[in-house]
Amino acid sequence: MATTPNVKLLVLCSFLGFLSVQVHGQDFYEKLSKKLCRCLEREKIETSDKMPLCYEQILFGNMEEIKKHYQVASLNEIDAEALGSKVAAQLLKHCDYALKVLAKQEKRE
Repeated sequence: MATTPNVKLLVLCSFLGFLSVQVHGQDFYEKLSKKLCRCLEREKIETSDKMPLCYEQILFGNMEEIKKHYQVASLNEIDAEALGSKVAAQLLKHCDYALKVLAKQEKRE
């Protein structure tokens, strides 16, 4: 059975729409991770135990953007652990400072 051009176009548009959402989401977490990285550097955080201080600053400083991204009225409606995991994954990709802190801490332990 031959696929009609309309079906191909629909599949292509659907794929591009999905890809666009994925890229936008990744940009969102990357942006937060870069802000987190700058905070870690600025505050001279040297152990992972103190990293949550910057994470909280970033969370509350970007509250409106986070609520808009998740389409919620309150941060209580967001799975903070999942958000933290996504930001942490981007942090490890883009923040040499955080990697150095974690590496130093690993050597001490």
